Amino acid sequence: MFGWKKKQQVSPERDAVTWKFSEIEVTQDKDLPDFLSLINQAKIDGVIIKNALPKLQLDKINDKIDALKNIMVEATDFGCVVGRTLDGCARTDLESAYFPETDRISNFFNQVLGIKVEKLFESVVTKISGDRKVTQPVYSNGDKYKAATLRISKPGREGMQSHIGNEFITYLPQLEHIAGVVDPKDRFSFFFLLQKPEIGGELVVFDLVWKNTPEHLVADMAVVKKKLEREEYLNNFKSMNVNMDAGDLLIFDGGRIWHRVRPSEGDMDRITLGGYGGISRDGKGFNYWS
Repeated sequence: MFGWKKKQQVSPERDAVTWKFSEIEVTQDKDLPDFLSLINQAKIDGVIIKNALPKLQLDKINDKIDALKNIMVEATDFGCVVGRTLDGCARTDLESAYFPETDRISNFFNQVLGIKVEKLFESVVTKISGDRKVTQPVYSNGDKYKAATLRISKPGREGMQSHIGNEFITYLPQLEHIAGVVDPKDRFSFFFLLQKPEIGGELVVFDLVWKNTPEHLVADMAVVKKKLEREEYLNNFKSMNVNMDAGDLLIFDGGRIWHRVRPSEGDMDRITLGGYGGISRDGKGFNYWS
């Protein structure tokens, strides 16, 4: 774990899963609670913002989905990812490969899908932020982090394997700067569901939190080396599917709660646009990246 030079706000430990996912309509804009604090304080596990993408805009996106098949992507076990993620980029490649792609990916989402990710995410999340400013963090060289990446899960493939966000901060040096901006003990996850598969594809959360995780499940790159062992271990815990509709935005405590994505079936891909976030170290902002 990295060491910190400044004494800053630290999230409380999460002792258990609450099994509470709040739902609100995107049109609600008055008297909304500070859902980011509720998640951070482990009073709820997450919030689903219904219709964050209006149906008219979603229909336009779905008309352009085929365009994604002709672009360069990173292949994965579940399908592919459009855009180089911070977690998947070596620290030595940040300035040469990750940051130069930030504007290109943002422009791609805007031109091909008609989504200005930054404007959309910030306008929606500001409503539930408790007056915090919602922004992309800025690296030490002045470059902004990516706002989001696109994940395409193909039917018939395995789902996204079980993981917990806090494990990555323990062994990925490229996250050192981010961990100085937000509290590394509570990394939120978020995604817009652009296309829902016919069967499956739900997020699954498990009744196991970071505080109670055995060290062998996360030590020494276990996410790569012990995939089967981790899946078998988690099968002993109570779990819950989080159901969403196309157009919804989910923000949840992915850093402190074990989760996976179920495999999908049918003819339609599961397509999400998302990343990670966290309350800033001074408590006054909410930073997001991918």
